[in-house]
Amino acid sequence: MQTDVGSNVQKMTATQNKSKGNRKKIRFPGIMRDAVLLQVERTHLYRVLTGEKIIPTLLARYRKLKRSQSAVRAALSKSSEISHETTT
Repeated sequence: MQTDVGSNVQKMTATQNKSKGNRKKIRFPGIMRDAVLLQVERTHLYRVLTGEKIIPTLLARYRKLKRSQSAVRAALSKSSEISHETTT
């Protein structure tokens, strides 16, 4: 009886891909959106964030963007807490 090696490999790969241990940690969440907002390519922004390229102006713009995103999230969180308190 002959087995199909290719199908066995596919089954093993599918099983491995489903396991949580094989997932990579996302280093820069939202990098695609941030690259669009900064009007640069994702790979360019990634290289700057990892230190492969040194472009101080882009890094400063990125940090400013992240600060403003954090401020918006905080304001929305506070707003939703206030509205939740008034409805209960």
